[in-house]
Amino acid sequence: MTSKKDINQLIRTLNHCDGVTVRRTRRHYRVYREGLLIAGLPTTPSDWRSLRNARAQLRRAGLAV
Repeated sequence: MTSKKDINQLIRTLNHCDGVTVRRTRRHYRVYREGLLIAGLPTTPSDWRSLRNARAQLRRAGLAV
């Protein structure tokens, strides 16, 4: 089961990546790379696959997470 703690750890990892900006809205984190939106992550995961799906989306965008 994915927890909010797992999502927060991923966000911390993304904050250390060069050229990546993470902004939080009310219900999602928006991940930008060089000003372009590359992914949206939930602040509270509702599905056990949400973390896996988020990491896959970030890998497709070229980030090594």
